[in-house]
Amino acid sequence: MRWNFLHLRLALRGFGRAESGAAATQAGFAIAAAVGVMVVVLSLMLGGGRAAPEPVASLSPVDVAMAELMALPIRSLTPEQTRLRLERHIDPSQRTTAQLRTAHRIWARRVAEGSYVDPELAVDMRAITEAALRIRGISPHPDA
Repeated sequence: MRWNFLHLRLALRGFGRAESGAAATQAGFAIAAAVGVMVVVLSLMLGGGRAAPEPVASLSPVDVAMAELMALPIRSLTPEQTRLRLERHIDPSQRTTAQLRTAHRIWARRVAEGSYVDPELAVDMRAITEAALRIRGISPHPDA
């Protein structure tokens, strides 16, 4: 290390004594190059800069819909019951498009009429069927 500083000191003396502009410019470039190399070496020794960013966990459509449903809040069902119903409504092997649209129409009518035995359940089921329609990209029944 001492050898580098000795040469740097000699280069600075030569820079001060130089009568030619070309010699001064050359010495300036040499100093800038030496400082640049030192910065790169120190950066590599200290870990090479920033660490890689943490991967972002992507949420499934069911997780997004569950978060939205739980924010409503769902009053008559537990989160487990809500997830189970939502997953059944989303799965085309469990509910066809026609069945899902009909279920939404029925629950929407029960909410609108207000005469259903358990109005909170009707509101919750309408919200679940709407979320399932949205996830599957199905438009609601025109009568809903």
